[in-house]
Amino acid sequence: MKETNHDLIATHEIIRVLETSLYFSRNIIDNQPDIIIITDQAGRIYRLNQHGMTFFNRSKTDILGRTIDELTEGRVTRRFSEILNKVPFENASFSNQDMSDEIKIYWQITRMIDSHIKIPLFLIKGTDTTELDHAYKKMEAINSEKQKIEDEIKKAKIIQETLLPDSTLPPAVKLESIFVPAAETSGDWFGYHYDEPDDIFNVYVGDVTGHGLSSALLTGVVYGAIYSTEQLFHDQEKLFASYTQSQRLMLLASAANSMILKADARLSMTMFFISVEIGTGKTCFLNAGHRLPFLYQAKQGQLSRIKGGGDILGFSPDPRFDVYEFNLQPGDTIVLYTDGLLENKDRNGQVIKEKVIRQMIVDMKGDIHQLKNGCLELMKQSWEGTEVEDDVAMIFISYKA
Repeated sequence: MKETNHDLIATHEIIRVLETSLYFSRNIIDNQPDIIIITDQAGRIYRLNQHGMTFFNRSKTDILGRTIDELTEGRVTRRFSEILNKVPFENASFSNQDMSDEIKIYWQITRMIDSHIKIPLFLIKGTDTTELDHAYKKMEAINSEKQKIEDEIKKAKIIQETLLPDSTLPPAVKLESIFVPAAETSGDWFGYHYDEPDDIFNVYVGDVTGHGLSSALLTGVVYGAIYSTEQLFHDQEKLFASYTQSQRLMLLASAANSMILKADARLSMTMFFISVEIGTGKTCFLNAGHRLPFLYQAKQGQLSRIKGGGDILGFSPDPRFDVYEFNLQPGDTIVLYTDGLLENKDRNGQVIKEKVIRQMIVDMKGDIHQLKNGCLELMKQSWEGTEVEDDVAMIFISYKA
């Protein structure tokens, strides 16, 4: 005759009382998506849900009364009995790989405390974290790729910084600049070139639609187009000796436009070209859809716009470009800038007003050093604590003759 397990019967009665006092209904246990097991301190199993039976792949009658260590032998590296018998007991949790190496279970062990319980009982919960583990591995792979991209962007930024001008300036010209990229790499670019034999000083500022890596790459394309054309003027001096300032600006703009179209990046670029004949002050300019620069005339103490229009670069293989002229006088100052200056918003959604920049230029009488510091301080006050959404480039040119 089979001996009656009185401990098992008594423990089932305790569990029934426990379920009532802790509002622990059978439905809650059975419907849990996790493995739910109730054991005593020796690890003997007195209740488990359907997920638990499926996990052990045995019938309920074969499982009850067995120890959880026996059922998980070879599947769990930590022994539950060592945890259950720890005095004083502390709630425990750990992860273990199933022996198939395809299932990963996260185990949590909690002591069930109630005034009706006379013997220690424990609730063991096993959560299948296999999908999470796979997702984590995928995330690690994504992060690895992301790191590679970030490294490439940093390299691109270093390369882009070499695209900023380092040409010598004519003695009659002073120049200051501000460059604030919105991302690691920028879609704004400016440059200048002094052709000493012809005593001509050219300045260019451009703004690619958008910002980021693709825009930065396009600035490199434009840089190459413009400076290779400038080098062509220098190397083939006799060939271009008869070319006027206006014609040279047209060639520069056409070269940049052709290279943007050839890049086929579906990006465009606004740009402003200025050419100053240093000895006479004769100034030619070509505007390819860019914001109009400011001109401060020191003699009159007046501020105006350098007005003129033309097509944006990269829209058409046969763009409309017009070259305009005016005379730059000693003491005059030109201020060129890109969209970001007047479009980036502060924490309250407000932008820097154009009238503030205009007034600053007048108050400082076109002093480019003061203007640079003043604009930097204005940007800091306006955008501190916010992310700059658009790149900013500013060029301050003072003609002394």
